[in-house]
Amino acid sequence: MTGEGYVRMGVSNHLKAIANGLAIVASYPKFKDIPIIIGESDPEGCAACPARAYPHNAYRNGTMYSSYTAEQIARTYELARLHNLNLLGSVTWAFEFEDQPYFDGFRDLATNGIAKPVLNVFRMLGRMGGDFLSVESAGALPLETVRDNGLRGQPDVNAIATRKERTLSVLVWHYHDDDVPAAAAEVELVVDHVPDGPVTVEHFRVDADHSNAYEAWKRMGAPQKPTADQYAQPGKGRPARADRAAAAAHGFRRTRANHLFTAPPGCVAGDDCLVGSHSIPSLSLATYGFTRRPQSTQSAFCWTYSTSPHCA
Repeated sequence: MTGEGYVRMGVSNHLKAIANGLAIVASYPKFKDIPIIIGESDPEGCAACPARAYPHNAYRNGTMYSSYTAEQIARTYELARLHNLNLLGSVTWAFEFEDQPYFDGFRDLATNGIAKPVLNVFRMLGRMGGDFLSVESAGALPLETVRDNGLRGQPDVNAIATRKERTLSVLVWHYHDDDVPAAAAEVELVVDHVPDGPVTVEHFRVDADHSNAYEAWKRMGAPQKPTADQYAQPGKGRPARADRAAAAAHGFRRTRANHLFTAPPGCVAGDDCLVGSHSIPSLSLATYGFTRRPQSTQSAFCWTYSTSPHCA
């Protein structure tokens, strides 16, 4: 917590620790190909410290935590690629805190069975797979800058993409270390060399209004005994679909796909794309967008381009 009363994250500290560990592994040639799983890869140490005693830990309830997670995980894979290491993934040190107040700021992925935004971002990441693709973003900062200095000035508007035989996945995020209000990013996502044919777009997002049980709970008056009707309201389940439309409505044509959208600060976006019976060739993918500093309503998007109603 800063002296100005807002939460300031330190993604640089996290990435430096990971970079140091990967460098040690890389210094031993016999370990170069051994699969690596990073354990307890989290922003800070006290998973069991509630917001009642540590008010700044309330950041774990909302989109600050989820957008940080997307930034950190994507950058961790970049760090592994610098050393040509075999990183399988990383693990969060999160728990189930039974019989505790709702949204009490513990490091958990769900509170009393209600998914937090961070869990929905993990679900978006879980939809990705296959081979990584190259991504270019006019709003991205270099890995070295984020690792060494964090994100205290310009935010990071960036993306990762993966490809399976018939599926393309894209995750886009907008992250800044300071949880303060600021303008959204206007983003144009362009995917080249998509095989010709009908395409359906499903756009999912996590932000203040979608897939965000914490904000929904606060709008209800923060009840500690939610009714059945309150439990049934949108916002507590999987990432909410913001829209679905035919390809033509989003400017898709032949082998190029582009889509314009607004990314509130801290945004994360994931794509799964199933393209008929065609294999996806080598792709070039670019995201374009630049913004000022992010705001506390961090957000996440997940879209799906598919020939079927639901792409997975």
